Amino acid sequence: MSYSNIWDGFDHYATTGERWDLVSGTIQYSTSYARFAAAAHCVGQGVRLTAGITYKIKNYSSNVAGPMASFAVYFEGISGSGVQGFFAFTDNSNYQLGLAFNSAGALLVYRGNPQGGGTLLGQTSPGLVTAGVWYFIDITATIATGTGGACSVYLNTPKGGSAVLTISGANTSNTGNAYANQVLIGSTANSGNALRFDDFHAHDAAGSAPNAIVGEGSRIYTKLPNGAGALTNWTPNGASANWQCVDETPPDDNTTYVSSTTTVEDNYGVGAAGFTGTVNGLVRRSRISKNDAGTHTFQAGVRSGGVDQLGAAVTVPSSFAYFDVFSATDPNTSAAWGASGADAASLSIYEAS
Repeated sequence: MSYSNIWDGFDHYATTGERWDLVSGTIQYSTSYARFAAAAHCVGQGVRLTAGITYKIKNYSSNVAGPMASFAVYFEGISGSGVQGFFAFTDNSNYQLGLAFNSAGALLVYRGNPQGGGTLLGQTSPGLVTAGVWYFIDITATIATGTGGACSVYLNTPKGGSAVLTISGANTSNTGNAYANQVLIGSTANSGNALRFDDFHAHDAAGSAPNAIVGEGSRIYTKLPNGAGALTNWTPNGASANWQCVDETPPDDNTTYVSSTTTVEDNYGVGAAGFTGTVNGLVRRSRISKNDAGTHTFQAGVRSGGVDQLGAAVTVPSSFAYFDVFSATDPNTSAAWGASGADAASLSIYEAS
């Protein structure tokens, strides 16, 4: 059970609990910016990046030669001269490949910053995108110098469909390094139009599944605990039941929480959302800190059919931080998640030391 990539529905946090590693400008989270209304027993919101120099950067866990991303984006406007960048694969905040749109409604791919001296590598025909519409974009890349680089862009395309733009035999490394180690949404230049994002995925072509585009129709569902699970071994603080200490959005950190001083497990139930179709995987997200000077570790994961699947032990930080664990298979069946199994999975946390 590993998780080296980035999935984010922007659903259960706000600027006070920002999960991305670097932000600039005015970032807003709201149900008003969600692509879809929340499903049953789920929470749902999106993120809005206002016009100007406004962006969010999230680090991959390592250098990635074959980065790919899939996300929903909504352009509040496409007017103005020139181009406006809205997504990039970056290397230590330096653009490798940037994705942009222009006022004619074309999508464009640049080596480097589309709004700061980048080199145009390719563009679609005009009239492909317009303002006021949600689009789902998949972008795949090979970051390489010389003629080894490539990039494909898919627009509202189901998995297995054709790209609207394909670039091959190109130099796709602006920094000279054959990798990206971050993803960026928004623009580091002065953009003239606000943007909204939802259902964001970024992963690695060389990693374990998922290692291909997820395709139009993909959606991130975010659940919070809504009842006691199979185990209630941690101590509730600020609320009477364990699950009530960890069910708020955004997190209230030291106001309501569960705590433990021994190696025991807690488990929380979640309600059924009515999942159907293919499940790309589950992400178990935790927010945790310690309150003493000792060294502690924890494991987070999911439980299915009475069987736990826990991630590797992680050191607990002194200040609250988010940790994600990715699950590609159902521990009860050892096969890929089915919709009903994923919908029924509960949430576990274990103090490892």
